[in-house]
Amino acid sequence: MAPSSGRRVVRKPDSLRAAVTAALPELARDPQALKIWLSKGHVRSNGIGADARMEYAYELSLFLLDFTGDPDVLFSTVVEWLAIEQPNLLLRPNDPSSVIPFEIDVLDDSKVDILVSLQLEEAVDRAGGKFVHLPTPVVDENAPIAGLRDRIG
Repeated sequence: MAPSSGRRVVRKPDSLRAAVTAALPELARDPQALKIWLSKGHVRSNGIGADARMEYAYELSLFLLDFTGDPDVLFSTVVEWLAIEQPNLLLRPNDPSSVIPFEIDVLDDSKVDILVSLQLEEAVDRAGGKFVHLPTPVVDENAPIAGLRDRIG
């Protein structure tokens, strides 16, 4: 079954694309240099019926082709985006599942290809026959990343 009204199944890829594009002006000139795809996806559910809840979980791959910008800007943008959209990845620094894997292919002295992989989740409620994508839970004010939310949220 296709998503209704042309909506995408999940919303976080578009949000990440917007954040990275805003941080890296060279992508406005060459939007094809940024590729995003999803893999290893699955759905969890608490049951069926009119008030069921489900969660999409997937690996998001962010790929920059022929990147000549500053990798620090890219990675800090990803971390700041995660502070809002998937804060659990930043709250457990000693958990192996909380790392942000990446690969870099050095093309020459000025260009690289960068692949960043993120394990993401999105919760969806079904209430009264309508599907509602839930906002990411708010981070505790005392959490180490709370300051990031204030700066960018």
